[in-house]
Amino acid sequence: MISLKITEACADNDFVWTLNFQDYLEIHNDGNIDVNLRDFQLTVGKKTVPLPDAAVKAGAYHVLICDGKSIPKLSKSGCAVSILDENGRTMDAVVLPACKNQVWLRESGLGYVPSPGFANDSQGAGAWYESVRDDLIIGEALSANFIAYQGKERGADALEICNAGQEPIRLSDYYLSDDRKELRKFRLPNVTLAPGECRVFLCTDEAADRSHTGFKLSSGGEQVYLTKGTGVTDALNLPPLPLDVSYGRRDGVPGYFAQPTLGGANTSALYGRVADQPVISVPSSGGHTGAFTVAITGEGPLYYTTDGSTPTRESARYTKPITIEDTATLRAVSMPQDAVPSRAATAEYRFDTDQYTLPTVIISLDRDYMTNRSYGLLHNTEDRGLEVPAEVVFLNPDGSLRFSQACGLSIAGQTSRTKENKGWKVSFRNKYGEDMLKDRVFDDLDVDSFDSLVFRLGTTGNPIHDILGTAVGAGEMEDVLYQHYRPVNLFIGRAFYGVYYLREHVNANFIVNHLGGAENQVDMVYCVDETKIGSGDDWLALVNYCQTHDLADQACYDHVAQQINVQS
Repeated sequence: MISLKITEACADNDFVWTLNFQDYLEIHNDGNIDVNLRDFQLTVGKKTVPLPDAAVKAGAYHVLICDGKSIPKLSKSGCAVSILDENGRTMDAVVLPACKNQVWLRESGLGYVPSPGFANDSQGAGAWYESVRDDLIIGEALSANFIAYQGKERGADALEICNAGQEPIRLSDYYLSDDRKELRKFRLPNVTLAPGECRVFLCTDEAADRSHTGFKLSSGGEQVYLTKGTGVTDALNLPPLPLDVSYGRRDGVPGYFAQPTLGGANTSALYGRVADQPVISVPSSGGHTGAFTVAITGEGPLYYTTDGSTPTRESARYTKPITIEDTATLRAVSMPQDAVPSRAATAEYRFDTDQYTLPTVIISLDRDYMTNRSYGLLHNTEDRGLEVPAEVVFLNPDGSLRFSQACGLSIAGQTSRTKENKGWKVSFRNKYGEDMLKDRVFDDLDVDSFDSLVFRLGTTGNPIHDILGTAVGAGEMEDVLYQHYRPVNLFIGRAFYGVYYLREHVNANFIVNHLGGAENQVDMVYCVDETKIGSGDDWLALVNYCQTHDLADQACYDHVAQQINVQS
């Protein structure tokens, strides 16, 4: 029997370097007769072309390069593809979905693991990689690090490079990059890696040096390239990663490591997927006056807690709806044996919000993230880079849910950091979930997208001073740029922290929300010469110009007025 099937496709190839990053289709001869593809045709969208002169044995695979010449290019927005026999009859037809840096497999749909010319399973992916790899490989990557890898810098992304060959390798012949258009971003140091040895590099946006790449990894997914000379020798297609989960290879097979092993052999359990987050039937809410039940649905087994801690396999196993009788933080996790545990689903239930006329904001997190001496916020108040995973829940005064979203929590402010009444900041990033909060948080502000928010009590001295000044300025002066605010009751975990002012965070996102432009065009300088965002070069050049020129001269004044809003 003659049978040809389309089994793999990539319409946005930024990771299969052996095919020169071109789109491709894989055809599998799953019949019991050897064939020659010249006897068949291929239809991509509305174009039909003859297949090339290529013999394909029974059970074998053939890869077609979709270069737009002999074989039409594939559309990243999706397209129909079919194989026709010599009489024009359809032998096989598939509809490829829209994709972005993903590979489509007939058996499982979109994913991140290519295996062109090999079986579409983990063994096939490993066999393909082993057939094309160089001796120096990208072994493992960590793009959402909290405490999984404790390098010189807390929470830094990390990449592992390994010598998988039999001879020593001089690293300075190689480069690392996360941009195919700029493959020489970071030259590896002039050291020799022995067979079987691995070396870890921190991926930060600091200037590159022997241990820092000069670029960060995106927890939302991206590609990493290893280059020698002008050619790519390895590439790793990173999927979106949960917090403290790495992605790498073991014996050529790519997958997720729930227990990262950067710097050592990848011997921990390798998973092919991350479990989907379970669904809690009753969303966060307040104003409850009596007991109610909550159901959890998702791939089992499911585990849950009601004290805000992240569930483990030692937590209560979900078997039937849960009765909620008092204020509780319900968290649930899906933990199938063949997958990395899911992100925790969270729901806050309060029986006391009927006492309040202000909205209630609850920041849910593991108690350890506040009290641990190594990484707890309350024991590391001066660590300005420390941010812990949390969930922020906003309840309206009537107890209804306004928003609930995973975030990172950090201490905000300057002098208040060591005081009891601290400022707090919540940041929305891919490594926690979504990188933006989509909500019109402030009723008097026509903005519905925020990458971070802050909670403040006020400035040093009278707590009302800061907010009073903002209110007076906003009410009396037009076109004044200020942080919008609203008072809320703030809880962190079970503890009531008081009435705080929820405010916009002054950063590049704030500037763009109010003044327009793009975030990469924003420079922000504090106290004359302290650059917070972007570059301070233009500002310092302007300061120097003012110091060295007479601004009573009209031409000099005009030069300054072209670069700064002198009326502000």
